[in-house]
Amino acid sequence: MSSILEDTLDLPNQLRDALWRVETARLEPAESAGLMVCGMGGSAIGGDLAAAAIGDRLTRPMVSVRGYELPSWTTPEWAVLCCSYSGNTEETLACFEAAEALGARRFVVSTGGELVERAREGGVPVVAPPGIYQPRVAVAYMFVVAAEVAALTGAAPRIRTEIDAGAAFLEREALAIKAKAAEIAADLGAASTVIYGSDLTAPIAYRWKTQINENAKQPAFCAELPEADHNEICGWSADAGADEMAAVFLEDCDQHPRERRRFELTAEAVAASSAPVVKVETAGETRVERLLWATLLGDLVSLEMARLRDVDPESIVAIDRLKEGMVLAAGLGTRLRPITYEMPKPMVPVLNKPVMEHILRLLARHGFSETIANLHWFPELIEGYFGDGSGSGVSLTYSREEQLLGTSGGVRNAADFLGDSFLIISGDALTDIDLAAMRQFHESHDGIATLAMKRVRDTSQFGVAIVGSDGRIQGFQEKPDPSEALSDLANCGIYMFRKEIFDFFPEPGTSKAAGEGDPPGFADWAMDVFPRLLDGDVPFYSHEIDAYWNDIGNLEELREGNVDALTGAVQVEREGELVDGFRSGERMEGEPDLVGPVLLGPGCEIGDDVRIDGPTVIGDNVKVGNGARLNQVIALPNAEIPARQVIINAIAGARP
Repeated sequence: MSSILEDTLDLPNQLRDALWRVETARLEPAESAGLMVCGMGGSAIGGDLAAAAIGDRLTRPMVSVRGYELPSWTTPEWAVLCCSYSGNTEETLACFEAAEALGARRFVVSTGGELVERAREGGVPVVAPPGIYQPRVAVAYMFVVAAEVAALTGAAPRIRTEIDAGAAFLEREALAIKAKAAEIAADLGAASTVIYGSDLTAPIAYRWKTQINENAKQPAFCAELPEADHNEICGWSADAGADEMAAVFLEDCDQHPRERRRFELTAEAVAASSAPVVKVETAGETRVERLLWATLLGDLVSLEMARLRDVDPESIVAIDRLKEGMVLAAGLGTRLRPITYEMPKPMVPVLNKPVMEHILRLLARHGFSETIANLHWFPELIEGYFGDGSGSGVSLTYSREEQLLGTSGGVRNAADFLGDSFLIISGDALTDIDLAAMRQFHESHDGIATLAMKRVRDTSQFGVAIVGSDGRIQGFQEKPDPSEALSDLANCGIYMFRKEIFDFFPEPGTSKAAGEGDPPGFADWAMDVFPRLLDGDVPFYSHEIDAYWNDIGNLEELREGNVDALTGAVQVEREGELVDGFRSGERMEGEPDLVGPVLLGPGCEIGDDVRIDGPTVIGDNVKVGNGARLNQVIALPNAEIPARQVIINAIAGARP
C-alpha cells in the first residue's frame, strides 16, 4: 500500500515533472482540425481531464478514442495523440497505425515498448514519462501531455501556468484532502457506488469509478447529470436493491445553477431509497485547481477503501490474466540441420533477427505482456539474448526442461505461471497473425480451446482439422495425402486455452506419445489431449486465419520465410540497411540493372567488385570476398563468402 499511496500523494511533483518533460521533448506546433487522444484505461483518462480543464476555451474538437479504430470521419488534417504507458496496448498501437495510414500528424506519450519503437522509426515525437508507476498512477503525465498537445495543435490555449499553480494548491491542501478521503471511504463502506458528475466533474466521476474498480476491487459505476435524471433515476428504489448501493455527487462550485438544482433533487431521490449519499463540492479558484483537487481526492478514496477491505490496490489479476502467453522454444529443430547443430531453432534469424524475437514482439503488440518460454536445446543462448524480455516489449521468464516433455508436457510444467486463460505459440514459426481477433473469438464461445487454422494446398505436410459449420472441431487427420484429406485446414500450433484444459492431460507416465526413456511428464497435444476432448464431447473450436504463417519446418521454408519478410508478404521488423540491389566497384559494360531488395546487416564487410541481387539477406558481420556474385542468398550471421564465388538461391552459414 505504501508505494502506491506515496506515488498518488506525489501528484504535484509529477505535474511539474510532466511539464518539464514536454518542454524538453521540443514538440513542434502543428495546426490541425482537432485533436484525437487515443488510449485505454489509465492512459486514456488524461485526455478527458484535459478537455474538462480547458472547458469552453477549446477552439477545436478534442475527442477521446478508446478502441482499435479512429472515427470514420477522421481526415489527415486531424492530429492524433497516442497514449500508452506501457507502449504495448494493442488498441493504441492499432490507432497509431491507422493515423499513419491516414497521414495525420502523430504524437506519442509512453514509457517505451512497441509504441515508442514504432514512433522512433517513423520520426514521431515522443514524451516519455518515468517508467516506475502503475499506469493509473501516471495520470499527471497523461493529463499534462494532452493539454500541451491540444495547445500545440491549435485546439486550445496553453494552461501550463494554471497547472503549475494547481500543483502548488494540491501541496497546500494535501493533508485536508487525505482526511476527507478517509471520511468518504468510511461512509461508502462496501457498497457498490455510483458517482455522478456534470461538466467539469463528469470525467472525474469516471476516474473515481475506475480507481475504485482497480484499487479497491469493488463494483463502481458513473453517470452524468442531467442525463441520468431522464432514465437512471428510476433504478433507485429499495425494491431494486438500491439499499445495497451508495451514491457520490461531485458538484463543482462554479456549475450552472440548474445543474446544482439537479444534483440536489437527484440526491434527495437516492436518499429516499435508503442508499448512503455523499456530497462533494470541488475546491480551488481555477478549473484546473478544482479538477486536480477532485481527482486526487478520488484516488485517495479508492486507496482508503482498499485499506478498509484489506485488499492489495496494486494487484490487477482480472486484467493481467488476459495477457499471459507461453512460447514453445524447447525443440531440437532437426529439420533445420546443420544450422541447428550450433543454435536452437528459435534463434535462427529472419531479416537478421531471431525468429523468436518476431514472435515476442507480436505478443507485445497484442497485449500478451507476461510470457514464459520452455527451453531445452542451447537454453543459455536464448536466455542470454532475450534476458527478461524487456527489449522485446514483454516480461519473459523461462522453464528449462532437462528432458523434452513433448508438445503439451512442457505447457503442463509451466501451469503455475499460466492464468485462467492463456496463449500457446511456437517460438520458431513466422507469422503476423491478429492475436487480438483470435482472443476475441476465444472469449466469445463456450469451448475450452481455440486452435488457429490456415488453409493449405499440400495437406501431406500438416496435421489438418475436420471442422463443423459452427467452427467446432470434430476430428483430425495427420498429414493426409491431398486425395484422401477431409479438410485443408492446417493446425498452426497457435492455441488459446482455458485453465480447465489441464484436466484432460494424461496421468504422468501414461502418454501414448511417450517413447522409451521419456520422462513421466511427457505429453502430446495430438495423441493425448485433443483425443480426450473429442472422446469426452468437450467443445473446442477452429479459428481460421488469413494471416501469413510459416512454421519454418525445413531449410527451404527458412529461405522462403526470409524472402517473404523481405518482400513484405509478412510484416516483421528487420535489422540492417535495405537497398535496391548492391554493387561495389565499377559496373561492367552491358551489365544488367541491379535487382532488389537486399538487406545488409550491421557489421557486414563487402569486398571490391561484388554484385548482390535480391531478394537477398546479408547477416550481421558477414564477410563477402572480392569479385563475388550473390543472387537470392540468405547469408547467416558471421558467414564468409570466399572471393570470386558465385552463389545462387542458397543459404550460407558459418560454424562458431
